[in-house]
Parts: sequence; structure tokens; C-alpha cells
Amino acid sequence: MKTVVTFEIDADNLGNLTDSYLAQLWHIAQANPAPMEDASAGKLAEYIGREIVRRFLANTPPDLWSHQGHHAYWAKLSELKQQRPDLQIQMPGAINHQPPQEDGSRPVPDPALMAMAPAEYTEWEKRVWCRGHQAAVNLYVERELRA
Repeated sequence: MKTVVTFEIDADNLGNLTDSYLAQLWHIAQANPAPMEDASAGKLAEYIGREIVRRFLANTPPDLWSHQGHHAYWAKLSELKQQRPDLQIQMPGAINHQPPQEDGSRPVPDPALMAMAPAEYTEWEKRVWCRGHQAAVNLYVERELRA
């Protein structure tokens, strides 16, 4: 038995299709027996592929903390701390150098430093206060080294 199956694909409606159906269309577009020179077949496969990538990126949270402006500064402080253990350089590793946890939250800073934050502060305000405190300590050390 031989059967011919024809698919009608509306490239302007790809955003309204289910993921499963879109995946099927991807395979159909790739299996299309049209010659390589057929521009419309190539455009269709490209449109479907772009919709798949668009959905993937839309559902994939970005990595927001990989590169930050302060990383180079903290790296230099880390190096300085190793070279000069006599200096009281406090590194904010729990705040700046650890990636977010699975639930997206940031790791808790040093409990001793958190305890120094004003008691009326919320958890978030305490974390921000810790960052500012660490930055102030490190800037003081940096100024002392320049003198």
C-alpha cells in the first residue's frame, strides 16, 4: 500500500501551536523531499527552528551573575589576601562568588556579619548591608595599601 500525506503549515501561526506539534513540524520540514534550491522549503524549516529556539530561550532563565563589574576587583582582593595574610581583608564570597541556589535565591552571607546588621532590617536589607559593609572594609584596606 502506498499513501501520500500532505501537510499544510501556516508559518505565521507557529507561535500558537503546542510544543509537541511544533516538534513534529520540525521533523516534517527536515524530511521535506524538496530540493535544496527550494527557498520556501528552507524558509519554512528556518521559521520552525527559530520558533523552537525562541520558546527554549523564553523558558530558560538567564544566568545573571556570571560576569559582574565587581568580579575583577574581588579577584584582585583575593590575590592580595593570599600575598598579605597579615592584612585584615574580609572577602564577601558568600554574597558575590557563589552562584544562585536552585530556587534562585542567593547564598546567605557570613552569619557573624549578618548578626552585626541592624535588627529591624529585613533579611534582604541585612544582605545589602553586609555587601556595603564588606565593600567599605575592602576599600579601606585598598586605600591603606596605596599610602
